[in-house]
Amino acid sequence: MITERKIDMEILKLLNVKKYYGTKTNITKAVNDLSLQVTKGEFVAIMGASGSGKTTLLNCISTIDEVTSGHIYIGDKDITELKEKELAKFRRENLGFIFQDFNLLDTLTISENISLALVINEEDVNEVDNKVNDIADKLGILNILDKYPYEVSGGQKQRCACARALINEPKLILADEPTGALDSKSSRMLLETMDEMNNKLKATILMVTHDSFSASFCHRVLFLKDGKIFNEIVRGEKSRKEFFNEILDVLTLSGGDDFITKPYNKTILLEKIKRALRQFDPIQYKELKVKDMVLDLHLSIVKHNDKEVELTRNEFHILYYFFMNPDKLITKEELLD
Repeated sequence: MITERKIDMEILKLLNVKKYYGTKTNITKAVNDLSLQVTKGEFVAIMGASGSGKTTLLNCISTIDEVTSGHIYIGDKDITELKEKELAKFRRENLGFIFQDFNLLDTLTISENISLALVINEEDVNEVDNKVNDIADKLGILNILDKYPYEVSGGQKQRCACARALINEPKLILADEPTGALDSKSSRMLLETMDEMNNKLKATILMVTHDSFSASFCHRVLFLKDGKIFNEIVRGEKSRKEFFNEILDVLTLSGGDDFITKPYNKTILLEKIKRALRQFDPIQYKELKVKDMVLDLHLSIVKHNDKEVELTRNEFHILYYFFMNPDKLITKEELLD
Protein backbone atom coordinates (compact mmCIF):
# COMPACT_ATOMS: atom_id res chain seq x y z
CA MET A 1 0.00 0.00 0.00
CA ILE A 2 2.83 2.42 0.80
CA THR A 3 4.45 1.74 -2.57
CA GLU A 4 1.18 2.35 -4.42
CA ARG A 5 0.63 5.64 -2.58
CA LYS A 6 4.14 6.81 -3.50
CA ILE A 7 3.56 6.02 -7.18
CA ASP A 8 0.30 7.98 -7.09
CA MET A 9 2.17 11.03 -5.80
CA GLU A 10 4.82 10.94 -8.53
CA ILE A 11 4.09 13.53 -11.22
CA LEU A 12 7.37 13.03 -13.07
CA LYS A 13 9.64 9.99 -13.19
CA LEU A 14 12.70 9.47 -15.39
CA LEU A 15 14.25 6.03 -15.65
CA ASN A 16 17.75 5.63 -17.13
CA VAL A 17 17.24 8.42 -19.65
CA LYS A 18 19.97 8.92 -22.23
CA LYS A 19 20.23 11.56 -24.93
CA TYR A 20 23.25 11.23 -27.18
CA TYR A 21 24.28 13.32 -30.17
CA GLY A 22 26.84 12.68 -32.90
CA THR A 23 28.33 9.51 -34.37
CA LYS A 24 29.97 6.42 -32.92
CA THR A 25 33.39 8.03 -33.18
CA ASN A 26 32.27 11.38 -31.74
CA ILE A 27 29.42 11.02 -29.24
CA THR A 28 28.17 13.80 -26.98
CA LYS A 29 26.36 12.37 -23.95
CA ALA A 30 24.10 15.33 -23.18
CA VAL A 31 21.99 13.27 -20.76
CA ASN A 32 23.75 10.18 -19.50
CA ASP A 33 21.68 7.42 -17.86
CA LEU A 34 19.77 9.84 -15.63
CA SER A 35 16.93 8.92 -13.25
CA LEU A 36 14.87 11.25 -11.06
CA GLN A 37 11.41 11.75 -9.55
CA VAL A 38 9.30 14.82 -8.85
CA THR A 39 6.29 14.39 -6.59
CA LYS A 40 3.03 16.30 -6.64
CA GLY A 41 3.31 19.81 -5.21
CA GLU A 42 7.10 20.03 -5.40
CA PHE A 43 9.03 23.07 -6.67
CA VAL A 44 12.32 21.68 -8.00
CA ALA A 45 15.31 23.43 -9.58
CA ILE A 46 17.86 21.91 -11.92
CA MET A 47 21.23 23.68 -11.89
CA GLY A 48 24.44 23.14 -13.78
CA ALA A 49 27.16 24.84 -15.79
CA SER A 50 26.77 25.46 -19.52
CA GLY A 51 26.94 22.11 -21.29
CA SER A 52 25.87 20.13 -18.22
CA GLY A 53 22.74 18.84 -19.98
CA LYS A 54 20.06 20.76 -18.11
CA THR A 55 18.38 22.33 -21.17
CA THR A 56 18.54 19.05 -23.12
CA LEU A 57 16.93 17.31 -20.15
CA LEU A 58 14.12 19.88 -20.02
CA ASN A 59 13.58 19.52 -23.78
CA CYS A 60 13.16 15.76 -23.39
CA ILE A 61 10.70 16.16 -20.51
CA SER A 62 8.71 18.78 -22.43
CA THR A 63 8.44 16.41 -25.45
CA ILE A 64 10.36 18.87 -27.66
CA ASP A 65 13.18 16.35 -28.06
CA GLU A 66 13.24 12.54 -28.14
CA VAL A 67 15.37 10.45 -25.80
CA THR A 68 17.98 8.04 -27.16
CA SER A 69 16.86 5.46 -24.59
CA GLY A 70 15.09 5.27 -21.25
CA HIS A 71 11.60 6.24 -20.13
CA ILE A 72 9.90 9.46 -19.00
CA TYR A 73 6.61 9.17 -17.12
CA ILE A 74 4.35 12.16 -16.55
CA GLY A 75 1.53 10.98 -14.37
CA ASP A 76 0.88 7.41 -15.53
CA LYS A 77 1.83 8.08 -19.16
CA ASP A 78 5.18 7.06 -20.67
CA ILE A 79 5.73 9.94 -23.11
CA THR A 80 8.59 8.11 -24.84
CA GLU A 81 5.99 5.70 -26.26
CA LEU A 82 3.69 8.38 -27.73
CA LYS A 83 3.53 9.26 -31.42
CA GLU A 84 3.89 12.84 -32.68
CA LYS A 85 0.15 13.67 -32.79
CA GLU A 86 -0.36 12.08 -29.38
CA LEU A 87 2.52 14.13 -28.00
CA ALA A 88 0.99 17.41 -29.21
CA LYS A 89 -2.31 16.60 -27.52
CA PHE A 90 -0.58 15.37 -24.36
CA ARG A 91 1.54 18.54 -24.19
CA ARG A 92 -1.51 20.83 -24.49
CA GLU A 93 -3.47 18.96 -21.84
CA ASN A 94 -0.80 18.09 -19.28
CA LEU A 95 2.07 20.58 -19.42
CA GLY A 96 2.36 24.29 -18.66
CA PHE A 97 5.27 26.45 -19.76
CA ILE A 98 6.86 29.65 -18.44
CA PHE A 99 9.24 31.09 -21.03
CA GLN A 100 12.15 33.45 -20.49
CA ASP A 101 10.53 36.23 -22.56
CA PHE A 102 6.91 35.18 -21.73
CA ASN A 103 5.94 34.83 -25.44
CA LEU A 104 2.72 36.82 -25.11
CA LEU A 105 0.99 37.75 -28.37
CA ASP A 106 0.51 41.51 -28.70
CA THR A 107 -2.44 41.06 -31.05
CA LEU A 108 -4.41 39.19 -28.36
CA THR A 109 -5.82 40.59 -25.13
CA ILE A 110 -4.55 39.34 -21.79
CA SER A 111 -7.67 37.16 -21.55
CA GLU A 112 -7.09 35.71 -25.02
CA ASN A 113 -3.43 35.02 -24.28
CA ILE A 114 -4.39 33.11 -21.13
CA SER A 115 -7.14 31.11 -22.81
CA LEU A 116 -5.24 30.22 -26.00
CA ALA A 117 -4.53 26.60 -25.04
CA LEU A 118 -8.19 26.03 -24.09
CA VAL A 119 -9.39 27.52 -27.37
CA ILE A 120 -7.04 25.26 -29.33
CA ASN A 121 -8.47 22.32 -27.37
CA GLU A 122 -11.95 23.49 -28.46
CA GLU A 123 -13.33 23.74 -24.94
CA ASP A 124 -16.75 25.23 -24.30
CA VAL A 125 -16.70 29.04 -24.51
CA ASN A 126 -18.50 29.56 -21.20
CA GLU A 127 -16.16 27.10 -19.48
CA VAL A 128 -13.15 28.94 -20.93
CA ASP A 129 -14.41 32.29 -19.62
CA ASN A 130 -15.00 30.83 -16.16
CA LYS A 131 -11.52 29.31 -16.02
CA VAL A 132 -9.86 32.53 -17.19
CA ASN A 133 -11.72 34.65 -14.66
CA ASP A 134 -10.95 32.20 -11.87
CA ILE A 135 -7.19 32.01 -12.49
CA ALA A 136 -6.95 35.76 -13.19
CA ASP A 137 -8.68 36.47 -9.88
CA LYS A 138 -6.26 34.19 -8.00
CA LEU A 139 -3.25 35.91 -9.58
CA GLY A 140 -4.60 39.45 -9.16
CA ILE A 141 -4.99 40.40 -12.85
CA LEU A 142 -8.78 40.27 -13.20
CA ASN A 143 -8.94 44.01 -13.93
CA ILE A 144 -6.62 43.88 -16.98
CA LEU A 145 -8.14 40.99 -18.93
CA ASP A 146 -9.41 43.26 -21.73
CA LYS A 147 -6.08 45.03 -22.18
CA TYR A 148 -3.26 44.10 -24.56
CA PRO A 149 0.23 43.09 -23.39
CA TYR A 150 1.74 46.42 -24.51
CA GLU A 151 -0.77 48.23 -22.27
CA VAL A 152 0.20 46.55 -18.99
CA SER A 153 3.23 46.53 -16.71
CA GLY A 154 6.04 43.99 -16.72
CA GLY A 155 4.77 42.44 -13.51
CA GLN A 156 1.28 42.05 -14.98
CA LYS A 157 2.77 40.38 -18.07
CA GLN A 158 4.54 37.93 -15.79
CA ARG A 159 1.30 37.05 -14.03
CA CYS A 160 -0.42 36.65 -17.38
CA ALA A 161 2.29 34.18 -18.44
CA CYS A 162 1.85 32.30 -15.16
CA ALA A 163 -1.94 32.25 -15.60
CA ARG A 164 -1.50 30.85 -19.11
CA ALA A 165 0.74 28.10 -17.71
CA LEU A 166 -1.90 27.21 -15.09
CA ILE A 167 -5.09 27.55 -17.14
CA ASN A 168 -5.31 23.93 -18.30
CA GLU A 169 -4.58 22.64 -14.78
CA PRO A 170 -1.38 20.91 -15.94
CA LYS A 171 0.22 18.04 -14.11
CA LEU A 172 3.59 19.77 -14.44
CA ILE A 173 4.82 23.31 -15.14
CA LEU A 174 8.21 23.65 -16.84
CA ALA A 175 10.24 26.85 -16.58
CA ASP A 176 13.46 27.39 -18.57
CA GLU A 177 15.61 30.19 -17.08
CA PRO A 178 12.44 32.24 -16.39
CA THR A 179 14.35 35.16 -14.81
CA GLY A 180 17.22 35.14 -17.32
CA ALA A 181 16.15 38.27 -19.20
CA LEU A 182 14.64 40.19 -16.25
CA ASP A 183 15.91 42.95 -14.00
CA SER A 184 16.10 42.36 -10.25
CA LYS A 185 12.64 43.72 -9.37
CA SER A 186 10.92 41.75 -12.13
CA SER A 187 12.87 38.62 -11.22
CA ARG A 188 11.75 38.81 -7.62
CA MET A 189 8.13 39.42 -8.61
CA LEU A 190 8.12 36.43 -10.95
CA LEU A 191 9.73 34.13 -8.39
CA GLU A 192 7.25 35.24 -5.73
CA THR A 193 4.40 34.54 -8.17
CA MET A 194 5.81 31.07 -8.90
CA ASP A 195 6.16 30.49 -5.15
CA GLU A 196 2.51 31.51 -4.76
CA MET A 197 1.51 29.16 -7.61
CA ASN A 198 3.26 26.34 -5.81
CA ASN A 199 2.13 27.05 -2.24
CA LYS A 200 -1.40 28.33 -2.75
CA LEU A 201 -2.43 26.78 -6.06
CA LYS A 202 -0.52 23.49 -5.48
CA ALA A 203 1.23 23.64 -8.86
CA THR A 204 4.13 21.23 -9.44
CA ILE A 205 7.04 23.15 -10.97
CA LEU A 206 10.34 22.06 -12.50
CA MET A 207 12.69 24.98 -13.21
CA VAL A 208 16.03 25.04 -15.02
CA THR A 209 18.26 27.87 -13.80
CA HIS A 210 21.90 28.80 -13.32
CA ASP A 211 20.94 31.46 -10.76
CA SER A 212 21.37 30.60 -7.07
CA PHE A 213 18.91 33.30 -6.03
CA SER A 214 16.15 31.77 -8.18
CA ALA A 215 16.95 28.25 -6.99
CA SER A 216 16.67 29.33 -3.34
CA PHE A 217 12.88 29.63 -3.79
CA CYS A 218 12.63 25.88 -4.50
CA HIS A 219 12.10 22.90 -2.20
CA ARG A 220 14.88 20.88 -3.78
CA VAL A 221 17.83 21.53 -6.09
CA LEU A 222 19.40 18.95 -8.42
CA PHE A 223 22.92 19.69 -9.70
CA LEU A 224 23.88 18.34 -13.13
CA LYS A 225 27.37 17.70 -14.46
CA ASP A 226 28.24 15.85 -17.66
CA GLY A 227 24.63 14.78 -18.12
CA LYS A 228 24.31 13.24 -14.66
CA ILE A 229 23.00 14.31 -11.26
CA PHE A 230 26.07 14.67 -9.05
CA ASN A 231 24.43 16.32 -6.03
CA GLU A 232 21.03 17.08 -4.53
CA ILE A 233 20.05 19.32 -1.63
CA VAL A 234 16.70 19.78 0.10
CA ARG A 235 15.54 22.99 1.76
CA GLY A 236 13.45 21.35 4.46
CA GLU A 237 13.04 23.74 7.41
CA LYS A 238 15.88 26.06 6.35
CA SER A 239 15.21 29.72 5.69
CA ARG A 240 15.64 30.86 2.12
CA LYS A 241 18.81 32.72 3.10
CA GLU A 242 20.27 29.53 4.60
CA PHE A 243 19.28 27.52 1.55
CA PHE A 244 20.81 30.18 -0.72
CA ASN A 245 24.12 29.83 1.14
CA GLU A 246 23.96 26.05 0.89
CA ILE A 247 23.46 26.30 -2.88
CA LEU A 248 26.48 28.59 -3.08
CA ASP A 249 28.52 26.08 -1.07
CA VAL A 250 27.75 23.32 -3.56
CA LEU A 251 28.58 25.55 -6.52
CA THR A 252 31.82 26.63 -4.92
CA LEU A 253 32.99 23.06 -4.41
CA SER A 254 31.88 22.00 -7.89
CA GLY A 255 33.30 24.99 -9.74
CA GLY A 256 29.85 25.90 -11.06
CA ASP A 257 28.92 28.96 -13.11
CA ASP A 258 28.36 31.14 -10.05
CA PHE A 259 31.93 31.11 -8.83
CA ILE A 260 35.50 31.91 -9.63
CA THR A 261 37.25 29.47 -7.32
CA LYS A 262 40.77 30.92 -7.42
CA PRO A 263 41.78 34.07 -5.52
CA TYR A 264 41.36 37.46 -7.20
CA ASN A 265 42.56 40.78 -5.86
CA LYS A 266 40.15 43.61 -5.32
CA THR A 267 40.93 45.43 -8.58
CA ILE A 268 40.34 42.41 -10.81
CA LEU A 269 37.22 41.47 -8.88
CA LEU A 270 35.75 44.96 -9.11
CA GLU A 271 36.59 45.20 -12.80
CA LYS A 272 34.66 42.00 -13.42
CA ILE A 273 31.55 42.82 -11.40
CA LYS A 274 28.93 44.52 -13.62
CA ARG A 275 25.21 44.02 -13.24
CA ALA A 276 23.40 41.82 -10.77
CA LEU A 277 23.66 42.67 -7.09
CA ARG A 278 19.95 43.35 -7.59
CA GLN A 279 19.43 39.59 -7.77
CA PHE A 280 19.77 39.26 -4.01
CA ASP A 281 17.14 39.81 -1.37
CA PRO A 282 17.18 43.46 -0.22
CA ILE A 283 15.04 42.57 2.79
CA GLN A 284 17.72 40.35 4.32
CA TYR A 285 20.58 42.85 4.26
CA LYS A 286 20.57 46.61 3.79
CA GLU A 287 24.35 46.88 3.72
CA LEU A 288 27.33 44.57 4.12
CA LYS A 289 30.68 46.07 5.04
CA VAL A 290 34.29 45.01 4.88
CA LYS A 291 36.41 47.93 6.07
CA ASP A 292 35.57 50.74 3.65
CA MET A 293 33.78 48.61 1.05
CA VAL A 294 29.97 48.69 1.06
CA LEU A 295 27.50 46.49 -0.86
CA ASP A 296 24.41 48.60 -1.40
CA LEU A 297 21.59 46.19 -2.24
CA HIS A 298 19.10 48.90 -3.12
CA LEU A 299 21.35 50.84 -5.50
CA SER A 300 22.90 47.63 -6.85
CA ILE A 301 26.50 48.85 -6.56
CA VAL A 302 29.70 48.33 -4.64
CA LYS A 303 31.11 51.50 -3.12
CA HIS A 304 34.82 51.75 -2.44
CA ASN A 305 37.06 54.81 -2.09
CA ASP A 306 34.37 57.09 -3.52
CA LYS A 307 33.99 54.85 -6.58
CA GLU A 308 30.80 53.03 -7.51
CA VAL A 309 30.78 49.79 -9.51
CA GLU A 310 27.73 47.87 -10.73
CA LEU A 311 27.63 44.11 -10.19
CA THR A 312 27.09 41.05 -12.35
CA ARG A 313 25.12 38.21 -10.82
CA ASN A 314 28.08 35.83 -10.70
CA GLU A 315 30.50 38.36 -9.26
CA PHE A 316 27.96 39.43 -6.67
CA HIS A 317 27.64 35.83 -5.55
CA ILE A 318 31.40 35.68 -5.11
CA LEU A 319 31.53 38.92 -3.18
CA TYR A 320 28.46 38.13 -1.11
CA TYR A 321 29.82 34.70 -0.30
CA PHE A 322 33.03 36.31 0.90
CA PHE A 323 31.13 38.68 3.18
CA MET A 324 29.23 35.77 4.71
CA ASN A 325 32.21 33.40 4.83
CA PRO A 326 35.39 35.45 5.38
CA ASP A 327 38.60 33.74 4.22
CA LYS A 328 36.72 30.73 2.84
CA LEU A 329 36.74 31.69 -0.82
CA ILE A 330 39.13 34.63 -0.97
CA THR A 331 41.07 36.23 1.88
CA LYS A 332 40.34 39.71 3.13
CA GLU A 333 43.91 40.74 2.38
CA GLU A 334 43.59 39.57 -1.23
CA LEU A 335 40.24 41.29 -1.65
CA LEU A 336 41.40 44.62 -0.26
CA ASP A 337 44.97 44.55 -1.51
